Amino acid sequence: MLPSADIARGTRTWIRNQLANNIQNPESFNNDYVRYQDIQKAWSGNDTLQRVFQASLTPVQVKLITEDLLRFLSILVSIRADDFLDGFPGRFFDEAGHLLYKDSDLPFRDNQVPPFEDLALRRDFFNSQFLFKPEPLFESPTLQTIEDQRRLPFEVISKDVFGGAYGKVDKKGQEAKRELDNLQVLKTSRTSHGHIRTHVVILFYRGEHHILLPWADHFDLDFFLREGCSYTGEALYDITLRFPKIKSATILLRDSCAQMHYISDALEWLHKGFMGKSRKHVHFAHMDLKPNNILIDRDEDSAVGKWILTDFGISTFKEDDEAASADLVSFENLTFKTTPARLPGAYQPPETEKTGQSSAGRRGDIWAFGCIFAEVLSFALGRGDAVQTFRMSRKQTQNMDDATEGQKGPRNDFFYEEYRERVQVNGRLGAQIRQSYRLRSGVDQWLRKLITGYTYPNRTIDCCVRTIRDILEVDGSKRIGAEHLVKKMEHVANHVAYARNPNSLLNCPLERSKLQRPFDPPLLDTSGAPEPEETEQLPSIKFTPPGLDKEDMLLDKGATVASNSVPSSSEQHPHTTVPPRRQQHEPSPPIPPPLPPAEQNPRPHYAHGRKHSAPGSNRGLGMPTNSSEPSDGSYDDQSDRSHRSIGGISRVNLHGVTINQNKERDIGSPVEIDIPSLRKSTIHSTSLCPSGKYMAYLATQPKDAHQTVLLCKLSLNDASIQVDHNIILPAGPVWKQIVQAGYNFAVWGNKVGGTKHVCIGGVAGVSMAWDSTTRQPLASLVTTAISPYGSVALVSTKVICYVNSSDTSSSETIPSTGDQTFTDARFNDDGSVLYVWSFGRPDDRLHIWRVDEATRGLIQPTDSEGSYASQGNSKVEIIPYNSYQGCIIHAAGSNFFPAQIRSTQRGNHELLPKIEKIIANTVAACVFGDHSLIVVEKGYRHTRIREYRIVGGGNHVIEDTPKKPLIEWKFSADKITQVRVVPVPDTDNLMVILCMLVNKVIFIPIVARGVIRQA
Repeated sequence: MLPSADIARGTRTWIRNQLANNIQNPESFNNDYVRYQDIQKAWSGNDTLQRVFQASLTPVQVKLITEDLLRFLSILVSIRADDFLDGFPGRFFDEAGHLLYKDSDLPFRDNQVPPFEDLALRRDFFNSQFLFKPEPLFESPTLQTIEDQRRLPFEVISKDVFGGAYGKVDKKGQEAKRELDNLQVLKTSRTSHGHIRTHVVILFYRGEHHILLPWADHFDLDFFLREGCSYTGEALYDITLRFPKIKSATILLRDSCAQMHYISDALEWLHKGFMGKSRKHVHFAHMDLKPNNILIDRDEDSAVGKWILTDFGISTFKEDDEAASADLVSFENLTFKTTPARLPGAYQPPETEKTGQSSAGRRGDIWAFGCIFAEVLSFALGRGDAVQTFRMSRKQTQNMDDATEGQKGPRNDFFYEEYRERVQVNGRLGAQIRQSYRLRSGVDQWLRKLITGYTYPNRTIDCCVRTIRDILEVDGSKRIGAEHLVKKMEHVANHVAYARNPNSLLNCPLERSKLQRPFDPPLLDTSGAPEPEETEQLPSIKFTPPGLDKEDMLLDKGATVASNSVPSSSEQHPHTTVPPRRQQHEPSPPIPPPLPPAEQNPRPHYAHGRKHSAPGSNRGLGMPTNSSEPSDGSYDDQSDRSHRSIGGISRVNLHGVTINQNKERDIGSPVEIDIPSLRKSTIHSTSLCPSGKYMAYLATQPKDAHQTVLLCKLSLNDASIQVDHNIILPAGPVWKQIVQAGYNFAVWGNKVGGTKHVCIGGVAGVSMAWDSTTRQPLASLVTTAISPYGSVALVSTKVICYVNSSDTSSSETIPSTGDQTFTDARFNDDGSVLYVWSFGRPDDRLHIWRVDEATRGLIQPTDSEGSYASQGNSKVEIIPYNSYQGCIIHAAGSNFFPAQIRSTQRGNHELLPKIEKIIANTVAACVFGDHSLIVVEKGYRHTRIREYRIVGGGNHVIEDTPKKPLIEWKFSADKITQVRVVPVPDTDNLMVILCMLVNKVIFIPIVARGVIRQA
């Protein structure tokens, strides 16, 4: 029985009311619209269509209507076109059963509107269709023009969302054309940076340009520095809820400095340039850097979120070509003659004050960065109150003796101030007075207060302040460039992150400088003190001079050797430095690793993924260094290396899991975590990142011919794992093995016929694919090593090919010598050292290369080559120490022996001692804390994990383990491939992680009791 006319009218009225109640922006008659999900909801119901049309519908008709006619029907119901609706099905379907009208054809032109007899009804249909079909927006680098009648699918069209630089739908007070040009150039660049955000789309709509930006989860940095409040004091969010981890002052300072490092890296990317759409290098200057233009996104790995540079409204750019630019003051310095579209602000550089000069370019960007860093440091130490006090202190009245003519009272909050400088003319001082600039006295005094008012280990605050003062050079021509800014900020972030490590000062300019800095604390007066007995620290492995007895080298308790002289220079290796004498022996803990890479997300505590690569770049930032930039010797790599002793370490300071603990810990029960997406997959290989935070699977999905790489993120705090990326590998080769560090990976395999293939990639997919037909050495590929920085060593029997994933266009090859054959390679945890083992007769060798921190290239020649008696078998696994220079060799026959270098052995093949230990039934092993060898042992019905202490000074020895294993449980170890013991972030707990060739990961928590065991 068909519905009655009354039922039809009632149903249409109900639908009309539902649609009216779900109009977005109902008070703005030309910006209102109805969302499609609300249209679908209004028409839901098994018999709704039947009741509206008073007819029985076939399943085909229902399908066609629900897929492509609901908007059209909503317009008819809304304008009360009942007569037309009563004409179902003839007015909706042709004789073949096809729809006469479709939603996909909306909006209709005049001649497409249904032929209603009433002209007013036709007009109503034409106007109402825009309500039900807002303009769809697509991400695009080019301008999209939208007709005035169309509606934009925005909940609110706001002139100024919270007053920030993000979230603005329209841009007032600046040249729209300039902003559009800048954004389109950035959008079409061939590379990108993870800490730079451009537009989603640019619209020309109703006579105005609208720039649609992705929303920032936590607004911008200015709100953050105000603890979530607006300029008027209105609280927009509770900072303790948005950023709960900043309650820890240590974490707040650490992650804030890390994010400022990434912003400096983003500036360098802009300043150096990138490849534009026209295949020309495009150089940028931001020219409006301030906290409002740094957005904050959500990032679980950072207590302060992920900071992103945005708003290129008054930026300027230039493409490299042969034509000179009339608008360019100096192309070499990339300073652009551009009148800023905004009024002068707190972060503008002093050079904008000069008469006749309105330039604001990359030198201004560096100045603004220093200003922002000063405020960020203030926040990290004293929160919002400190920032407010700092801003007020900049507005203080200048000394009237120095104030320029007509200046009275506070006039701005710049970081510089004017003063009258008396200059010498014809030998007479003060004969002429000129206007000059200097760091504002309020800024100078505030920075001094930070050093004296806040305590932090190892002069960390002093280092931050010194860096800010170096950046805030009032003479723009002497100001550092972006490249050196990145190096300085990398050092600051590293210094802060490892401040509690006693050796964090060794690589700091404050410690290296022989000149006392203005902010250094006064030296103690020791003129009256008795001269201490002169002692010399026992040389470490790295610095053991020739002739030292083996018995002396095995001392392990921090012995000192009385001495009245220092070994002559002839007794020292030219590339090393004897440690300075000390009053007493001071154990030297490991040098902290360099700052983890920002890109590529594979990182320790504060790193964030970023995607940027260009030809010629070793860090993925793409352009040649501008030689005109001033250098900063305090950050020179050679200077760094002269103070670095990766091998210089006393083992007294090292702690194990249960042996020589620094915390009492309880070992929990193993927890198996299942990965559902891999349940039916064939897993060919797995790889666990040294940090324990990331792992990768090389797998074949069921019913899928392609092999894939699954990149997973491990949460150590709650022992969970999630698959973040699924990357399809090129078809053809049979991929067999994978190695991974962070989110960088390398896979290799071969085709039928034996052709070897290698792919290198990351979260964005495969970035490089090589095969042995074009790279002949790959024909004998035996293994691959990868570092968190994306450095890859492709190890063939006779050649090592070294390349960085961010710049695969250039590589270096290292041949073997004599009859040596390369068999294995590994980077240490932080990627600063590459170990390679070669097999030969009469000796096997351990080759050690250090990795240049700036270029990520291998420092040639080898740092050392240690020779060991040949074991007669090429099967070897290198197990690197975490930071100490050396490794454990897992040789054939369950033999293990330490292979560290006590002095440079290049060219000297005298055999080094090999103190072996047999550890049977080992399926996986790793080193923890440079102190312990952790071994997974396969039993008949059990799996055991044992801890062996590594002892010794010059020659290391693997001690016998206690009979009781660290962990034992009923479980088959057949599928275990890797083991790692890593600290759980922000706790004293540890986590044992076991990788397997199945869809499971095993976590074994080792929970601290909070009781410190006395050494």
